[in-house]
Amino acid sequence: MQPPDGTSLLGHVIVLGAVSGMRSMLGLALLAGLGGPNLGWLSNLWARIILALAAAAEIVNDKLPKTPSRLAPAPFIGRLVLGGVCGALLMWRGQASLWIGGGLGAVSAAGGAVLGYRVRSYLGRKSGWPDPWFGALEDAVAIALGVWAVLT
Repeated sequence: MQPPDGTSLLGHVIVLGAVSGMRSMLGLALLAGLGGPNLGWLSNLWARIILALAAAAEIVNDKLPKTPSRLAPAPFIGRLVLGGVCGALLMWRGQASLWIGGGLGAVSAAGGAVLGYRVRSYLGRKSGWPDPWFGALEDAVAIALGVWAVLT
């Protein structure tokens, strides 16, 4: 799998960072599962299994009524860190600057977290439909964007 070049690589970092903002474990799980053999310890079978289970658990937990807001300080910081890690890993795979990838991934995770929360809240208020429906829609969007960012 050939990584994208130049500005295309930065676009992939931005998208995968935003995915990490929406679902914190999803970006790393997709990198582990789909990112190819050149990602060091993430290529290990056990890492892939653990990260896939963590991402699946987060997707389920997100729909529960007692789940804290992603914008609370601890979950938000976690999303920034994981977005930064994903951005750095994509840049490493593309043999580019880890620092730029980490910073851009973290900033994009902040944007993805805030935008995802606001869109989901808005749709819930306007439609009157239960929040888990929009959570599932957000899951689908995050998965599709994440797969695109890792595979293309």
